[in-house]
Amino acid sequence: MGIQAAMDRVTGAATIVEALRAADDLAFEAGRDPGVRTLRVLSAALSGDDDIAAIAAVHALSEMFDEQAAARLVSLLDDPRPYIHEHAAWALGQGLPRFSALARLIALVERGGFTGMLAQRTLEKWSVAAGDVLAVALESVLAVSAQSTDAAGRARLVETLGLVRQSSATRTLLTIARTDTEAVEVREAAVAALGQRSGEPGVRRALEDLVAADGPLSDHARLAVIDLEPALAHTTRDTSSGLTVAQLFLHADIDPSLSAAGAGDNGGIATLLVRLGDALTHEPGTVERVLTLSRGSISQATTDLLDVASQSSGHVYGHVPLAPHPTPSAAAWPLRVRARRGIRRLLRAAGHIDVLHLRMADVGSLAAADVARELGIPT
Repeated sequence: MGIQAAMDRVTGAATIVEALRAADDLAFEAGRDPGVRTLRVLSAALSGDDDIAAIAAVHALSEMFDEQAAARLVSLLDDPRPYIHEHAAWALGQGLPRFSALARLIALVERGGFTGMLAQRTLEKWSVAAGDVLAVALESVLAVSAQSTDAAGRARLVETLGLVRQSSATRTLLTIARTDTEAVEVREAAVAALGQRSGEPGVRRALEDLVAADGPLSDHARLAVIDLEPALAHTTRDTSSGLTVAQLFLHADIDPSLSAAGAGDNGGIATLLVRLGDALTHEPGTVERVLTLSRGSISQATTDLLDVASQSSGHVYGHVPLAPHPTPSAAAWPLRVRARRGIRRLLRAAGHIDVLHLRMADVGSLAAADVARELGIPT
């Protein structure tokens, strides 16, 4: 087709959906022919007034195995148009780590919001190949910001450090978790991250000490200790029994009586999930068990694990601890990692899950899709 013809299809599309489909062809052509002409066509689109073409050009740049294209993509993190630097933060995750982008991506994570979540996802992907470098970069920023009054931003940096799987990050996480002068939410982020580091020296002992201290981190440390335990084997469903279906909406407080209906985001979706789960399990046969996940407190999350693990039939409820206070769905994107850990914890406790039903374009569905891929659960 050629790069110019592919771009013409994007700019000439009659609808946004058609343009998005054409953008896939544009990215393919850019990857197939990563030359000077391709870079010139994409740069022209980025400088133009067609927003869809500019966004398509961002993602096309990420498909080019070319140093000039990579440098151009990194430079877009400073673009004054929010939608451009958002897509640049996202698109960078499709390629090799770019050390020239680390400082800017870390700054976006600290700032938070939807863009910060996208930047954190990219850094998480890069940590597979460049974890030690990323750990050093994050530790340097944390050292400089030790006296920062932005506890939420610092907590996001600690959370991101926790996504680095290399053992080089463990020492700093242990130090922060034990430091009484750190803000509680910063220490909570370190504790939650330690729960993902089974086998690392000193981690279990540190978490058990925090549980025994019966302080503000005890409940968080208790969940982290649970996370350290090896996952149960993914059992095969008994063909004589019905299916187990999981569903979720993390922006509501869902219980069998719908006691919070009408408050905040506790509306139609929450009601639907309760009624649907009850209906599916009412008649024995096809569906044996429905697991409905919603937001909840740390104490609820701990109690729910026993209920979810012990109930093999009926409509079961589990809670995922997110922010201390209810967060509207539009502002909840920075909670992706917390959501993912809470969802994973409950699905592991449930044993075999036949299907995970995702219905919303929100942080819960994004996190749940990651967990489903990890655990091999169809969605």
